[in-house]
Amino acid sequence: MASDIKSHFIQNSINSFYELIQSMNKPSFYFFIVILITVLAYGLFTNLGNTAFWEDEGETVQLGKTILKYGYPSAFDGRSLFIQEPGHYHTTNYARYGNPLLQFYWAALALKLNHGIADTGALRAPFVIVAFIGIIFSAIVYRRLNFSRFTVFLYLFLITTSVQFYLYFRQVRHYALQPLLVSGIIITYLFLHRPKAKLFFILFSVLMYLAHYPGFFSIYTGLTIHLIISLILKQTHRLRPFVISGFFVAIFTLPIFIYFHHYEQVPGDSFINNLIAYFYDYNYHSYTKILVFAATIILLKKYRKVKLFFSQLINRNFQLINRFWSAKNSSISLLTTLIIIYTLILSTGRHNARYVSDMYPLVFLLVAYIWDQMINQLKLEKWRWFSLPVFIWLMFLSHPRLLSQIKGFYQELNSIYLGPIEGIVNTITNSPPGPIDAYQSRRPDLLIATGFEEHVLYAYLDSQFLNVRAEDETYKYGNRLPDWLIPRLGEEHPEYFQYFLDRGKYQKIVTDYCDLRYQQTYLVRTHQFKTVTDCPDSPLTLYKLLD
Repeated sequence: MASDIKSHFIQNSINSFYELIQSMNKPSFYFFIVILITVLAYGLFTNLGNTAFWEDEGETVQLGKTILKYGYPSAFDGRSLFIQEPGHYHTTNYARYGNPLLQFYWAALALKLNHGIADTGALRAPFVIVAFIGIIFSAIVYRRLNFSRFTVFLYLFLITTSVQFYLYFRQVRHYALQPLLVSGIIITYLFLHRPKAKLFFILFSVLMYLAHYPGFFSIYTGLTIHLIISLILKQTHRLRPFVISGFFVAIFTLPIFIYFHHYEQVPGDSFINNLIAYFYDYNYHSYTKILVFAATIILLKKYRKVKLFFSQLINRNFQLINRFWSAKNSSISLLTTLIIIYTLILSTGRHNARYVSDMYPLVFLLVAYIWDQMINQLKLEKWRWFSLPVFIWLMFLSHPRLLSQIKGFYQELNSIYLGPIEGIVNTITNSPPGPIDAYQSRRPDLLIATGFEEHVLYAYLDSQFLNVRAEDETYKYGNRLPDWLIPRLGEEHPEYFQYFLDRGKYQKIVTDYCDLRYQQTYLVRTHQFKTVTDCPDSPLTLYKLLD
């Protein structure tokens, strides 16, 4: 009797647990989506001002300030010439070229709303808001494209647990704008045969060009190749609207393309080396080992003999290709095409992981979709939520440092970070160690000489700068001695500072801060999640003019 009761209890417990899992396919599923979104919002918005701007963020803020002053991004603010790469500005009006423009105007708007004060959190917030909206919008878009709730859940889960994404999205840079624009382009392209879709396709395309023109060209190339293959397979409904839309996109973007020298290519490294590096980046951030694992199971399950697979592919009127490019699978074929073409094109230039940040969400979505398909192939649809622990285990297995990165990131959100920029600004303004108070840090009367991260210092101090990287010698060596000399780690022109040290009486100040090449790196694998204190060979050193 007791054994019967025990058996009945166990059976009821199993049935109750099964019903709970099954409920994930019902509206209560969205409760768990809300939890993910809440975690995402916490990671994005918490303590946005706990770390100072890094070099590229400072450039965005500096050019945003000149937009408010002149109406366009200028390398010259009336007192100082700011330039990371010599020659990247028009000699007549100093109009800065070579960089995506939308981020500068978005930063200008943020500055305008903040009365021109470069408060770190206040300027990052508008970018983070767009990133947050973009992620939510992308999830809605992919659900609209008939991806399952489970796939969308895994997609958001991968984003929510990706420290690399938080590092990108919490910046005053164009990365935060891209999820919204890329997902907008995808859905409007797939529904391009509908009248209203063309207008939004043009809008998203133009904004994408302004946000990240290398990404724009790569995505448009991917769309074109996808369209050509569709035409070969006699799927012609997108041809006419795509050509018409492309014509209007060209009208809006071609003048910008010419004036701002976007046709100039940055010399790159070996194509093969870049390609390998980008696949490494995808693997590092997107857990492609999961994709390989799931795809292998699908192939073994569906195509037990490789010979049969290729016979279907070659001899049966491209049956598999037609099926892959069908209306039902159009989003998957487009997704795959964009990832491949984007990566190939970007591999022709200089490798940098952030250049393919547009594709990371798509890789996440592909990983989630392939995993869901594996569950379907194994005929475990009713038990797909039981696969989640296995998915998480594989995720941490393929990315051994993930747990420590997540822990480090959330510790950083709730702590005070003291880097070289905080050290410089706090020393010059005689402020105690801590986050920079942009409302109290402005020193427009000072002349400062440095050769690195001058954009960032300008954002906070609003001083005049002499920049070793500037081409015009008058901005290097003027008649006035700088009030502060700030040599930085890795500075390539020590004679630049020696010139002033030989002509003026300067007090050498060795601070308690460490000098780092970058304030906070944007790459998770080199990111410092806490203040660096052990640097006996590289303390932050400044020189103050005494007379």
